[in-house]
Amino acid sequence: MKLIGLTGGSGAGKGYVCAEFLRQGIPSIDCDQIARAVCEAHSPCLQELTDTFGTQILLEDGSLHRRKLAEIAFPDPEKCAKLNQITHKYILQACEAAILKAKNAGIPVLILDAPTLFQSGLYQRCDFLIGVLAEYKIRLLRIIERDRLSEKAARERLDAQLPDAYYMAHCNAIIQNNGTAGEESVALQVQKIIRDLGIPGIGKQ
Repeated sequence: MKLIGLTGGSGAGKGYVCAEFLRQGIPSIDCDQIARAVCEAHSPCLQELTDTFGTQILLEDGSLHRRKLAEIAFPDPEKCAKLNQITHKYILQACEAAILKAKNAGIPVLILDAPTLFQSGLYQRCDFLIGVLAEYKIRLLRIIERDRLSEKAARERLDAQLPDAYYMAHCNAIIQNNGTAGEESVALQVQKIIRDLGIPGIGKQ
């Protein structure tokens, strides 16, 4: 099975790109969903987070208050690093299980949609790496609307992430997803990558 890592910052539109790959016959694993699952109430991951950041990161029902955790961790590089240190091991374990399940199901090509592909080390499992990029101001507006954040909180989240230059230096291919006039459509960019990879039976839709 060929494993394609797909990554990029918040608001870059990774989900939109994955939907286009799916239309071309390539499914994906959503590591954001996995990250939410491993932090469910009473999970070992959430217990570690609570021990580190305090009970203020919990909602009344015992589940994770994600916005509160983000407010605490993202502005502080040391706390952000600690957050990643705690969560990544649980995410990696769950991702490996999902990859194995897909392989056993006979899926020939799989997208690993992982915002922290490089930080977690998951990139080492991949045969090909794709970075999804969009202009800072576009990403900012997207996550303010999507996550109902203040501009300050949105900027703190984006500023805590890897710069575009990092993805451009470390990925095998880049997809631009600004949605602006004159930019090649995501569909065409995805189709080109599939052609370049030369995967039999994929990209015929």
